[in-house]
Amino acid sequence: MSTMSVPENFVKPEIVAPAGNLESFFASTEAGADAVYLGLKKFSARRLARNFTFEELSRVVRFAREKNIRIYVALNSLVFPGEIKELVETLGVLEKIGPDALIVQDPAIFYLVYNYFPDLKIHASTLMAVHNHLGAQELKKMGAKRVVLARELSLEEIREIKERTEVELEIFVHGALCFSYSGLCLASSFLGGKSGLRGNCVQPCRRLYRSRGETGYFLSANDLSALEIIPELKSIGIEAFKLEGRMKPAEYVYQVVSAYRLVVDAPRGKEKDAIKEGLEILKEAPGRKPTKGYFIQSKRKVNALDILAPHRSGTSGMWVGTVSRRNGNKVVVKVRQQLKTGDRLRPESTSGKEKQAFIVRELEKRGKRVDVANKGDTVRLVTGTNLEPGDKLFKVGSKAKNKWPSHSMLL
Repeated sequence: MSTMSVPENFVKPEIVAPAGNLESFFASTEAGADAVYLGLKKFSARRLARNFTFEELSRVVRFAREKNIRIYVALNSLVFPGEIKELVETLGVLEKIGPDALIVQDPAIFYLVYNYFPDLKIHASTLMAVHNHLGAQELKKMGAKRVVLARELSLEEIREIKERTEVELEIFVHGALCFSYSGLCLASSFLGGKSGLRGNCVQPCRRLYRSRGETGYFLSANDLSALEIIPELKSIGIEAFKLEGRMKPAEYVYQVVSAYRLVVDAPRGKEKDAIKEGLEILKEAPGRKPTKGYFIQSKRKVNALDILAPHRSGTSGMWVGTVSRRNGNKVVVKVRQQLKTGDRLRPESTSGKEKQAFIVRELEKRGKRVDVANKGDTVRLVTGTNLEPGDKLFKVGSKAKNKWPSHSMLL
């Protein structure tokens, strides 16, 4: 990790957190997000999330304003000609609600906002694939106050863009990565007419493929995790760090925001301790195998094996225990991290082969049914999956009741 120091006059970057629903919005704010980005029921590149109605957005904006938290509306899908009337009506409503900015991909929205809705600010979406200072400068001319850079940039390239442009810059530092370049993937459209650029991606990159006699998830990228290089990213002077996750549950969002809040706020000389603590927090937010993505390159090349994990279909998860023996449809497990009924587990064999995931329906401790097993406990659990001694169990999700409010705090 670089030891580059942060300039004395440096302004701390925003942490921009995701909210696919009201629960995640509150999780983001309680964890310390400076700004929250969210989408409407239409014109969002995450249309499969629950998203927000105009009424919900209006309440969210009022709530956030009282807390000095900024709200960015992701109006970042491509727009068809037949949708222009509805788009104009949407922009009119948004101008009255007054979010802090719109995140935009389609040049048509740039044009309409710049000429007819001047009170609305624009942030250029990462889907515009801006990867150099010329692109950033051009978007500034088009009316963008901020540019969210493409994910496929190294630290050196980001630094060069920052030095050669005057527009605010934002970068993704955590979350899912696409196999294709930011905003240029047509695979979902090709396979079923569902465009990822219109929020309907069916994620063909996450599917199982066969090639040259082998099967694997050959296009499935690991999850970006730049927590360990936040001090170096701060030294570049980027205005905002963005966390992906509008399709993620509130618990995940809370943990990720908390980890990055800790590291971003760490004073000089305390970054290593903050990173260590932050990495422990991230263990409570199961994701795919972490990678620093394109940030770290050698001779302008990335390590493909660091970004791709062909043997895993999804989240790596948190290692919660190892199977010690099997008895019929029950297995005995020594618990490493807290385990609850309702948790979803992904088994992995001693050879690293992934097995069928399952949900914990029953837990037994010393012959009695329990709902929770803590670190160090030995428990029996029922499983329909063919598990063997030595198999590791990774928690990849939970059906535990959400602890965040929804509508009540906005009334």
